[in-house]
Amino acid sequence: MKKYRPNETKREKRSRHKRKVVALAFYLAAFVTAGIFGCSTKNENPSFAHSTSLPSYQQDNYQGYVTETQQWLAKNRVYKSDDHQLEVALNSPFEVTPKKPNGEAVLLVHGLGDSPYSFHDIAQHLADQAT
Repeated sequence: MKKYRPNETKREKRSRHKRKVVALAFYLAAFVTAGIFGCSTKNENPSFAHSTSLPSYQQDNYQGYVTETQQWLAKNRVYKSDDHQLEVALNSPFEVTPKKPNGEAVLLVHGLGDSPYSFHDIAQHLADQAT
């Protein structure tokens, strides 16, 4: 809502308007500068580097797929902890077989923000419900 200023002269109005324009120009310049600077810096964190290869996925059997994927992970992973074997295990594909297999299967596919380990609980729950 516009403030009513009965005693304001034209000069004061122009001065107030000029201050607003200068403030807007300053904030706009700061925003553009921050955007250019932020987009032009290179992230040196190896976690964000592209892999030089991709894991193979056309093996003859599932165990071969798991083994080759684990080998690829061991060679290409940027580790977050000192326990490399645990990290490879948590990020490896796995299979849960129900106690009484019924000939049906469920394939769970994780996204980029998580790992196969995030499905351990639900995979076991689904296997326990198989009849």
